[in-house]
Amino acid sequence: MRDLETSIRESVVLVRAPASRPRLRILRRSPLADLRRRSVGPLDLFSQSISAVAPSAAGATIPVALFAVAGDASTLSLALGFVLIALVVATVTQYARRMVTSGSVYSYAAWAGGVRSATAAGAALLVGTLGITVGVLVGAASAAEVLLRYALPSVDTAAWTPVVLTIVALLGIASFALGVRSSTRITLVVELVAVLVVVVIMIGLVVVNWGVLPPIVPSDTDPAAVGAGAAVAVGLFVGYETSATLGAESRRPFRDVPRSFVLSVGVAAVIFVLSLLGQYAGAEIIGEFDSLGDAHPASPGTSPALVLVLNVGFLLSYLAAFIASLNGVIRLVFTLGRDGLLPSLFGRVDRRNRLPMLAAVAVTALVFITAQLSTAMSGDVRSVASAALSTSAVGCGVAYAIACLLLPRFRRRIGEPLFAASVMAYAVGALLLTVVACFVGWNIQVGDWSIAIPTAGFAAVWLFFVIRARSRGIVDVGVYDQTSIPDLVPADVEARFGSAPHDSSARP
Repeated sequence: MRDLETSIRESVVLVRAPASRPRLRILRRSPLADLRRRSVGPLDLFSQSISAVAPSAAGATIPVALFAVAGDASTLSLALGFVLIALVVATVTQYARRMVTSGSVYSYAAWAGGVRSATAAGAALLVGTLGITVGVLVGAASAAEVLLRYALPSVDTAAWTPVVLTIVALLGIASFALGVRSSTRITLVVELVAVLVVVVIMIGLVVVNWGVLPPIVPSDTDPAAVGAGAAVAVGLFVGYETSATLGAESRRPFRDVPRSFVLSVGVAAVIFVLSLLGQYAGAEIIGEFDSLGDAHPASPGTSPALVLVLNVGFLLSYLAAFIASLNGVIRLVFTLGRDGLLPSLFGRVDRRNRLPMLAAVAVTALVFITAQLSTAMSGDVRSVASAALSTSAVGCGVAYAIACLLLPRFRRRIGEPLFAASVMAYAVGALLLTVVACFVGWNIQVGDWSIAIPTAGFAAVWLFFVIRARSRGIVDVGVYDQTSIPDLVPADVEARFGSAPHDSSARP
């Protein structure tokens, strides 16, 4: 037996790679080994993506914003948005099949384009994900306000907003501290209940008002309004890519992360179409096309039971979306800390639960304070939620566009150039930037200057990243999970044969 072991050891040592090919170097330890790698399955990834999208809450509230922007061309804008997001998913999944990250789109752009692309994509994605996290937190307060208005008609429900924001923020950080599997399962259960509530009500509205359909062919088409409406439609799907932030913790990331992208977008699209039909049919109940969830339960022409049940569904959906969005932005901040674009303390992992708890506390505090200050200053929860969701649409739209435009360079770097994929990536990136520009222009045209918030935020964060990268001499960004010796050689075999180290920071 000893002779056999000696022969195996000598054969491993004597075999050399051909001189014409570079020798493959395997790391002894992955750059993301601090996380609980290979611990979550496909269900966890799907629940992360679908909860971040929040199809029940977004689908039942955003159609109103879509009609406010595009009018009779809303159906056309929605179709354009669906086609565009499908192309974006097809493009981004090409990264997900080849890289395992904790920074999702930022890490893709950083590895493909270097520091300059990393600063732009990181700034856009950070602003966008913070925007959606603040938006769903404030949305939960808005839904709770409607329920409290009915339960306590004599009490100023606005006074309860800070309390609701505090409770939801604490639930979010507590869920994150429980670990990836627990938080994703919680969000999945909560979101399923919310989806069931909203879908049943929307189906009922469609059946009761059968034949009431939104206009298919617009009577007067404004290209800028159609483009702005398409940006709103794309904003419905913001957050679908957050499952990529759990890539390092997934058991089979190259298979399950892309599947979570496609499945979450497909499920959400079906719910959005049903919600649009139900909302439009529900206009027959309240007399005008307005969000059923925003109506007062005691208003004439409304059904108190319908409004209350809807807002219970919205509250649950916003809660699940907050937990999922918080999970995603925390891991983005963690990755930015590892790359040096944010303070390195955000890139540390707690040894006990193997989670970036410092980043979690900082992000939760920032989101909570932003939500509290903005609602206190404006006095209108819905306007704050609208501005936050516009921020997410602009920021994430720009980040998606950057990733699409960089795909050809990424494929060339890994030795997989493909002309058709390059043409599609450039076209999708350019079209996405165009609809985002239309959305910004439409808001300025109608006098809604709150759109300056994401623009100014993106510019400020981008400038901060550029200055930090230059001052610290950062030249290598895009940390990602790499195959290491423990992934290939079991620990007992490694200890028995004493394999020589093959550490290298070189990228494949």
